[in-house]
Amino acid sequence: MRQRNEAHAELLAQRRAAGGPITELARENEVFRRYGDAFGSKGTALALLLIELGSRAQAPQVRIPGQQRHSPRLAPAD
Repeated sequence: MRQRNEAHAELLAQRRAAGGPITELARENEVFRRYGDAFGSKGTALALLLIELGSRAQAPQVRIPGQQRHSPRLAPAD
């Protein structure tokens, strides 16, 4: 998995350097079509979620100075 992520990051860097698009819309549309064909409208929603999660995982993490990180812990009960 690490090798795939590294290869993907390199591909994105090459696309950016060449001024090309970061996202391949034709490929994303193919994913929507395949999931939709297999699972109907719920499959299309699932494909959208997976693409969104994948793009978040690949996006550079930007830390804004002074911004606090929020813990995923639940607030204590009263």
